[in-house]
Amino acid sequence: MGGAMLGTYRHLSDGKNNFYEFMQINEEDRSIKLRLKHFNPDMKGWEEKENFVDFPFVSVENGKAVFKGLTYECVDENSMKISLELHDKEKIWIEVDNFKRKDSP
Repeated sequence: MGGAMLGTYRHLSDGKNNFYEFMQINEEDRSIKLRLKHFNPDMKGWEEKENFVDFPFVSVENGKAVFKGLTYECVDENSMKISLELHDKEKIWIEVDNFKRKDSP
């Protein structure tokens, strides 16, 4: 609705909130972009007020939505895998998170 899709994510570690993300997928400049902002558990933002993390659209195929540096993959009707490419000054690595529907067997 309204040309955008919204979502939230909460990361837990040892049963405690570690951080939150607010996401938006929308059409911009004849392409699709995923934008997100990170927040500490006290809701203080990681990025500056006007800034966000931007993942340009690459493709959708075979149950995968691929953005530059971020992939959402439908594993089955109850499971999803998210792969995130991370960088620091010395290396690049992929962090993979597997999700299962809460009410699934």
